[in-house]
Amino acid sequence: MTLVIPDLPKFQAHRDDVAICGIAKSGASRFSALVGMIMHDADPVYLYQEPDMQEKVPWLEFCTGAGEKGPRGIDQISLIPSPRAYWTRLAFDGLPPSVHTQHAKVVYHLRHPKDTLVTLYHNYMARKATVRFSGNISTMVDYLVTDEISCGPWFDHMASYWAHRDDPDVHICSFEDFSQVKCNTRIYIK
Repeated sequence: MTLVIPDLPKFQAHRDDVAICGIAKSGASRFSALVGMIMHDADPVYLYQEPDMQEKVPWLEFCTGAGEKGPRGIDQISLIPSPRAYWTRLAFDGLPPSVHTQHAKVVYHLRHPKDTLVTLYHNYMARKATVRFSGNISTMVDYLVTDEISCGPWFDHMASYWAHRDDPDVHICSFEDFSQVKCNTRIYIK
């Protein structure tokens, strides 16, 4: 991720972009699929046709490891024709400036902190060799409310978007609300 950060100010958002924003383990995959389908007339075929979801809705700050060859999200996005969607874990003020100046749509997905915590804990436990985590659930609480996770702390991250909840280009959606909606999902994103 740090290999992308210096290039974020150069990123050119488009007016019809949709930036899907949220903290780790709060539903980025689900919201990427939903937003992508909505952008393609709610056609579920969108989910199954090539390329895979990570290429259709890339992670803005994704980067292969230092010294390795591979794609960067910021470069992948520049190759996608408009309208395009991408997701990020950056706080509101950390978004590339063009997201704001171009008035791209920002969809912030939040999830109940307890659910985020449990999902994040299990994710860290499954990858403890690579993330160097050996704590318990109490340790994960500390990680979530301090700056120990890459996009934390949770409350500050959420508050950065909540402060803009009345902006015309910002839409805040709850993972739990979307889980209960059986139809008319499109009205939440418009």
